Amino acid sequence: MYNVRKFTIYSNELVQIDKVEPFGSHGTQTVTWNWEIQIASSADDVYKGMAIERKKNALIPWVTLKSHDSLTNEVIEMCKSYMNKN
Repeated sequence: MYNVRKFTIYSNELVQIDKVEPFGSHGTQTVTWNWEIQIASSADDVYKGMAIERKKNALIPWVTLKSHDSLTNEVIEMCKSYMNKN
């Protein structure tokens, strides 16, 4: 037996996030991450989001989102968290 859930992707956005890092004795350097963010919803109002940064080979897999008000912001915060760890 299989349980199939269908989601419709309704938002595709490119979000650029700058990460400012120390650069030795020369001050700082800014590295821009280009995140492709997708948001999907199901008929029963379940929302999921994912993000990928292709150049850095970074992936935030599909996750169920908590807030329906600012869906993209929730994924952006996940991207920032990922960037802080890498």
